[in-house]
Amino acid sequence: MKLKSAKDFSREFFEMNPTALSLTGLFEALPTAFFYAKDVQSRFVKVNHAFMLSHGVSNEDDIIGKTDRDFSPPVLAEAYIAEDLRVMRARTPILGQL
Repeated sequence: MKLKSAKDFSREFFEMNPTALSLTGLFEALPTAFFYAKDVQSRFVKVNHAFMLSHGVSNEDDIIGKTDRDFSPPVLAEAYIAEDLRVMRARTPILGQL
């Protein structure tokens, strides 16, 4: 099975979720804000420049389609992913948290 490129992975996600795409430009306009979007499997589908730099990558292709397991120590990655699932299941944000 051929792996999708990062651009194809992101494009397909936003084709299924067009409203989400309209928000992504906002986060490039806020250079000190870290922005990311994930799919239901906690894979990154979109990140901004500040987020890439904080994760040691300079090209979006190096992060799209990957998870926190690819960038964080196991205990932190599992906590981030568990939180993603909690937010997605509840369909409510966690307020006041970075």
